[in-house]
Amino acid sequence: MKESAWGYLIILLGVSIIAIMLLIQNLTTTSEENFYLTREVLEASMYDAVDYGTYAKSGKLVMSEQKFVEVFLRRFSESVTNNRTYNINFYDIHEYPPKATVLITTDTGETTVSSDTVNINVNTYLNAILETVSVYNEKMIISKLTETYTKDGVLVESLKCGEEVITNFQFLADNDPCGLYKNIGTDDAGNEKIIFSRNAGSDKTEEYCNVRIETEGLQGQKNIREYIVRKSSLVKPEDWNDLATPAYTNRYCNISN
Repeated sequence: MKESAWGYLIILLGVSIIAIMLLIQNLTTTSEENFYLTREVLEASMYDAVDYGTYAKSGKLVMSEQKFVEVFLRRFSESVTNNRTYNINFYDIHEYPPKATVLITTDTGETTVSSDTVNINVNTYLNAILETVSVYNEKMIISKLTETYTKDGVLVESLKCGEEVITNFQFLADNDPCGLYKNIGTDDAGNEKIIFSRNAGSDKTEEYCNVRIETEGLQGQKNIREYIVRKSSLVKPEDWNDLATPAYTNRYCNISN
């Protein structure tokens, strides 16, 4: 009798160990499968959702939130099997710069261990940022007399109407040439000075842009001068050709014709 009890115990223990091993295997397999699948789908969906028209015009890498969610759900549903239920949640989706967070929740499936049914939830949490190291330079024209400052906030002689300047766009929003606002601050000596920043308090009535003028110096070296001007004074070269009439330049550029 004692030997029979030990035999039943060993068989029961063996069955339990096998069940636990199957549970761990299901957990590991499901977790790895969800991670790699979500990573591939997330990357592909962000590429598909990029607004290439905006990128071609301004160099800004912008992602459409609506298109991203639509493409992600379609790609994910086409890649998984239909024997599991998936719960997909999106968090912190930014169109510019492109960023998205996805939480995929599923389960390992029911596994019986010692007459108890076990079903473990598996959460896959991924963050993704789409970036580029490229810099896009765009030519602009000064279309009207405007306040012109150096990067240190020193007021200098205004740039002339029709003068060509360059704005450059990079990946991060903090590197955009525009989105600057004028504020009054103080220097180390306590004197008032003009400061341009992206968080200039509540005074955001006039937006400014960082522009530069490139000229060739000796031995082909480029001389670069950087200024800060009102965004409303900048137009594209093709628009300036339509604006530059005698009536317009007389009114906005103080040019007598």
